[in-house]
Amino acid sequence: MNNIKNTNKLHNIKDIKKNINKIGKTGKIEKTGKTEETEETGKIEETGKIEIYPSVLIIIIIVGFPLFSETVYTPSLPSIALYFKSSASMAENTLGFYLVGFALGTAIWGNLSDYIGRKKSLLIGLMIYIISCLGCYFSSTIEILIIARFFQAFGGSSGSVLGQVICRDSFSGKKLGYVFSAIGTAISIFPAIGPLFGGFVVEHTHWNNIFICLLIICIIIMILSLIKLPETNKNIYFNNKSNISDIYLKNFYAIISSFKYIFSNKQTICCIIIVSLTQGMGFSYFGEAPFIFIKNLNFSPSQYGITFTIISAAGIIGGVINKKLQESVVPHKIIMYGSLLCFMGNTFFLIASYLHESLNIISIHEMALLCIISQIITRIGTSFLMINALMLSLYGYNQNIGTASSIFSLITYCFTSCITFGMSILHNGMSITMPLYFIILLTIIIIISVFLLKIMNKYYNIID
Repeated sequence: MNNIKNTNKLHNIKDIKKNINKIGKTGKIEKTGKTEETEETGKIEETGKIEIYPSVLIIIIIVGFPLFSETVYTPSLPSIALYFKSSASMAENTLGFYLVGFALGTAIWGNLSDYIGRKKSLLIGLMIYIISCLGCYFSSTIEILIIARFFQAFGGSSGSVLGQVICRDSFSGKKLGYVFSAIGTAISIFPAIGPLFGGFVVEHTHWNNIFICLLIICIIIMILSLIKLPETNKNIYFNNKSNISDIYLKNFYAIISSFKYIFSNKQTICCIIIVSLTQGMGFSYFGEAPFIFIKNLNFSPSQYGITFTIISAAGIIGGVINKKLQESVVPHKIIMYGSLLCFMGNTFFLIASYLHESLNIISIHEMALLCIISQIITRIGTSFLMINALMLSLYGYNQNIGTASSIFSLITYCFTSCITFGMSILHNGMSITMPLYFIILLTIIIIISVFLLKIMNKYYNIID
């Protein structure tokens, strides 16, 4: 009799493992039955619940689209400055205000999704994005474009925030790490496609046609989310029979609890700094690179798009390497590797810029080649930083995860926008300015990475 029970239990474990392997491929809702094998402990627990497994492909599209939306626009920055007869710094400010709108959105969407659900919140955000695309297309002044971009970012941020929240709702343990690695790789793919597509549009049509393309893509994503994306929030407050005052009280306590956790947790504070500075460098590059390649190095918008695609492909390689490293190396060590790689890449960029602009030793073509090589090294390091810092940011915190994710994103994007504004202020037409600025930021990241290494080694009781 015991042998029969053990055999049945063994079959249940095998069935569950099959279900886990299907996660991210089917996007189906599957019933676990009476038993479930937890990934971290390997124990069998009686659950009798229905598990919701969203398609990882849909999550990747949701998270990646706001990044595509950002980079597809960058080849048009010199054209925008010329069209509106504004300065390069003013054109770059469309990126800075985009990030401010993004930060505001991250403060709202995760929190809202705790109350009305992830899916409804996402659809509302995408609708705002669609309306804002029309505002960008019909802009008659640089100021109107900046305002429209602000609201475009506000709506688009719903995908970035809720994609991560849906992951945390649905996956845990090593599976969560694998999904974040897939997302991290996608984060490199979408920006790579953006400038290539945007450069083609700018070169062959008018720069504002980019926003019509974004509008069409967003409508497709909205339809896909409406049909294919399941609701992963199992505790939607407005579905419960609670009065409004109880809901607002829960909301207040959720915000206070999340803030308290974030600002009392050294690990989370370190991750905020690392993510903010890394994102800040990324967005600063989006704003500065078109002027370096198109104006200083005489590249066409399409040629710039190709160089950006090559550089972004390194991010994909970084994601693959990171996934392999996660099998044997703890995340906080990978963060240290990433910070050192980024520092090395930007030091290389600084030397190349100095040799070209100050000493005039190397030609434009040699300068372009050295810039691309340096950014390939940097992009691999950036993948290491972002994937692992995001993974560790709210690790172990399971209460009000939507609200906590919103607050985390709000803080990081506020700092990111400040760093991007800093780059636009420092813009002086010289290629050397950007790597010098990045080296200062990376020095801070390395210091924080060392501090995080000590915290996490103590936490995991690891002896180096």
